[in-house]
Amino acid sequence: MALSQPALQGILSSATSVLYLECIMVTHSSLATPLMLVNDNVDLVRTEGTFIAFPFTVRPPVQSSDQAATIEIKADMVDQRLITVIRTLGGKRERAQITYEVVTKGTPNVVEWGPLEFTFESCSSNGYTEMTIVASFSLGLLNDAFPSRLFAPNNKGAIV
Repeated sequence: MALSQPALQGILSSATSVLYLECIMVTHSSLATPLMLVNDNVDLVRTEGTFIAFPFTVRPPVQSSDQAATIEIKADMVDQRLITVIRTLGGKRERAQITYEVVTKGTPNVVEWGPLEFTFESCSSNGYTEMTIVASFSLGLLNDAFPSRLFAPNNKGAIV
């Protein structure tokens, strides 16, 4: 994916005023509206809607020949909305989807890197000492059954 001219100049210069922002959007059929977060201290308005300012860090996917690419998001539990979404999605058969993008503050509707689409895998909390949540998302291709519709004794002859 080619970078825009301002983003490329920002990367190649020794000093820059270009601010890169990470945006994540969590979608699921149980959510009335997607959860949209931006790693910044102010909300970001894009064509998709308003991304809520929220402190998080992203461990980017690492390429491996024997594992699906996995992304980890570590977020501070500073907002009740995140906890509400996690509780809503917990225990569901259908897994949440996440879209990860990098944009610049000057041109928030121009995606500089991404979008990367991932599937929710797991979520853990470091308890009340660190007040953080770590969520793992993967491409899911290596973890999904193939074929997806399986006839087996444990499903009593139903096609699932």
